[in-house]
Amino acid sequence: YDGDDRTFPEQLRDAMPFAEFDTYLDPHYGYSLKYPSFFDKEEGNGKRGNVRFSYSNNTNLVLEAEVKPKDFLHDKNALEIFDSGSVERLDGYEFIRHCVRHDDHWYVLTFYFPANCKQGVERIVYQVKTWKPFLKKRF
Repeated sequence: YDGDDRTFPEQLRDAMPFAEFDTYLDPHYGYSLKYPSFFDKEEGNGKRGNVRFSYSNNTNLVLEAEVKPKDFLHDKNALEIFDSGSVERLDGYEFIRHCVRHDDHWYVLTFYFPANCKQGVERIVYQVKTWKPFLKKRF
C-alpha cells in the first residue's frame, strides 16, 4: 500500500498474526514442515530431501529444510540440537536452526531473517523451535 508510512519490519509485525501457514510433505523422506503461505517454494538445490521457501519482497526471508547424513553432527547421543546466531558474510541477518535425528539422518530446518524483522517473524521462529518433522499417528 503506497500510503503506508510504516517501515517494512512494522508492516511485517502487524501482518504476521493473520498469515496462513501451509504444510509441506517431503515425497522422499516423509518429513513435514509448516511455512507461511505467502512464501514461494524453490527447488532445494537439486538434492533429494532439500526444499527452500522464501519471501523476497522488501527483504529476504528464507526457510530451508535439508536432510543430512548421520555424521553431519558429531554428538552421537543427541536427538535434537538448536542453534542460532548471526549469519556470516551477511550483515544484519540472523538464523535459527533446529536439527532432529531420525533413523540414519539429521533433518535440519533453518530460518534466515533480517535482525530488524525479529519481532515480525516470531511465528516462523516458533515453527522452527517446535518443529516435529515426523508426527506420530494417532489411532
